[in-house]
Amino acid sequence: MKNCKTLQEAILHLLIAMLLLIPVQVIAQDIQPKKIIYETDMCADVDDAGGLAILHALANNGEAEILAVCFNEVHSYGAPAIDAINTWY
Repeated sequence: MKNCKTLQEAILHLLIAMLLLIPVQVIAQDIQPKKIIYETDMCADVDDAGGLAILHALANNGEAEILAVCFNEVHSYGAPAIDAINTWY
């Protein structure tokens, strides 16, 4: 009788796992990438470079689509830095 109870528990655990995983799979298929325009003042701080790197990671995972990266600062090294990050990814 103990083997029967263990088998029933195994089947129950399998059914619960299937019921939990099937909705996740259905939800994951319906997610569309978010369209993003990233505006930055990339200068002396590293937060904008890190943000752009994370944005590219999201784009590589299919969670985001980068439409544009805008630079709103007068510093001459900002645009080349953005170009370098975009080229890297």
